[in-house]
Amino acid sequence: MAEQSDEQVQSGPQDERGDPAAIGLALGGASRAEADAFLRKQARLVDLQIERIKAQDDHIDEEQRLTLSHMRVRRFGDYTRMALEALVGVLILATIMGLASMVINASGDRDLVFDTLSVPPDLAARGITGAVVSARLLDRFAAMEAETTTITQDAESFRSISGGNIRIAIPNTGISLGELDQYLRDWLGDETHISGEIVRSGGQLAMTVRFGHRPGVTLTGSEQDLSSIVQSAAESLYRQVLPLRYSDLLIQQGRYQEALTILSPLSLYGAAPQRAGALASWAELLNSLGEPRKALELALVASRLAPNDLYTQWVLPDCYQNLGHDEDEVAADRRVVQIGQGLSGTVASDTANGWLLYKAWGLERTGDFQGGLATLDHLMEVTEANSGYDSLVMLNKAMVEALAHDIATARTAQLPDVIYSYPPRFGALWLATLVDTAAGDWSTATDDGEKALELGTGHKETQPALVGHTVGIVPALAIAHAHLGNFSRAHVLIDPTPLDCDACVRARGSIAGLQHEWRAASRWFAMVDERSPSIPLTDVVWGETLLAKGDLDSAIDKFALANRKSEHFADPLEMWGEALMLKNRSDLALVKFEDANKYAPNWGRLHMKWGEALGYVGREGEARAQYRIASTLDLSLADKAELARDMRS
Repeated sequence: MAEQSDEQVQSGPQDERGDPAAIGLALGGASRAEADAFLRKQARLVDLQIERIKAQDDHIDEEQRLTLSHMRVRRFGDYTRMALEALVGVLILATIMGLASMVINASGDRDLVFDTLSVPPDLAARGITGAVVSARLLDRFAAMEAETTTITQDAESFRSISGGNIRIAIPNTGISLGELDQYLRDWLGDETHISGEIVRSGGQLAMTVRFGHRPGVTLTGSEQDLSSIVQSAAESLYRQVLPLRYSDLLIQQGRYQEALTILSPLSLYGAAPQRAGALASWAELLNSLGEPRKALELALVASRLAPNDLYTQWVLPDCYQNLGHDEDEVAADRRVVQIGQGLSGTVASDTANGWLLYKAWGLERTGDFQGGLATLDHLMEVTEANSGYDSLVMLNKAMVEALAHDIATARTAQLPDVIYSYPPRFGALWLATLVDTAAGDWSTATDDGEKALELGTGHKETQPALVGHTVGIVPALAIAHAHLGNFSRAHVLIDPTPLDCDACVRARGSIAGLQHEWRAASRWFAMVDERSPSIPLTDVVWGETLLAKGDLDSAIDKFALANRKSEHFADPLEMWGEALMLKNRSDLALVKFEDANKYAPNWGRLHMKWGEALGYVGREGEARAQYRIASTLDLSLADKAELARDMRS
């Protein structure tokens, strides 16, 4: 151990001094003085670095804050630059899209453009400028457009340039947007311009208007007649621009012969759709004149020329309705509905909504009165007021309410004095006759019916000459007279009616049944049933006659058949129940009455008979409840007397 300590003591100073050879090698052979100087410099450098680090430590937080702030400013600048670039891109895209839209609109432009008319300086000085006259002409034209209820020909898009274009200058071009738009329309579109002038001629004014490149039409008159001159000019333009719509307007105004002079040539020349439209309008005109057979011939040709055109197809059910061809009418109604459903939302509102009226008629013909009422309500919701449908729908809805035995509601209908092309008050009297008949008020029905018949006879040139007399009022009025025992008057009314009119032949059968001419009645009903097999009303009135005859099983067969044809028809269900009661099966009758109540909840006789059936099966409390309901509803005089006896018992 001592020896080791001595060695360590001896080696210690040598280690501190280092290996001379190694030091010499590190200094590249430099002298001791040089090596010491080098080490001092290195030590000084280390000291300086330490001082620098200390100085940096004092400012590093501030430097970091400055650096972070600079980076934030740079990021905001980047965002701003990106936003500006995006905005420029959006503006460029919007410009391209705007120009593309202008090109597309211009290429599809078929507008009717009313140019500023030239007028004498003295008129212009008094404020009757060319722009004013042009605006008046446009207003009259637009007013006739709005007045016309039709879809024979689409309405025109028209505008006036008399007020000048919108002027938004395009930089560096000297061209306004309005001018560019007009240039594109002139280049790519197919505008038709209405131009003209007013000049003085022999102390009068002569107004000439031109439709496109056609020769102008000149109208003359005094300065005081300027308003009527403008009106005549507008009518002349309307006839040239939209001849079918103009003919429909003439029909609406009762100017039938004028309309015919337009329709006849149009039906002979031109493309098939145009010819079909003219033929369809001609058929409607003949319907209005009470010539449905001639109208049907034209309507069939029109339907073949344009089988998918809504208007030409819906003229057919009009003709069939006026002739009383129920089966054909229902089939034609369904075709109209099929086309109309495909067009909904793609055409003008009159066209898009009008088919709903035919849907309602089809439902009514098959006994689905609640479905018909719902459809009419929907039509009123989606159709603007004064569209041409409102008064006709109001009348039709009240009639359907009567057929559904909602007599009180039908009587509250507030109808306008003039409906469609009917004579004044005719619609109200027609409705009153049908409501009286549905209520079993035969005496009042004959009074109202005779008044309507007299009123309609004086207006044979209108549509009711056929619809109101042959199909509507005459059968109902004849049956009302027969119920009162006035068989001679009933036959005077019904015998001259055509044998292909279903309502008329059914009335013949009912009248024969009331006369107890059972074989004749069955013959008439069979005639209608054979040609109109899907119509349940024939089975109902046939079953009613068999019920009166006492042939209960045959009557039930007819009611069951009618129910299979139309599950929503209350009449066969209620009469089926009455027949079951006569067979002492009131328990089964209750089911029929309950089903009938779903479709005719306000039918007084239904609730009265329901109460009787409940009484027969011993459910006295429920029977009295049904009697109370019946007492609040409309009943015939005979039913009121029967109800009074039932409630006392």
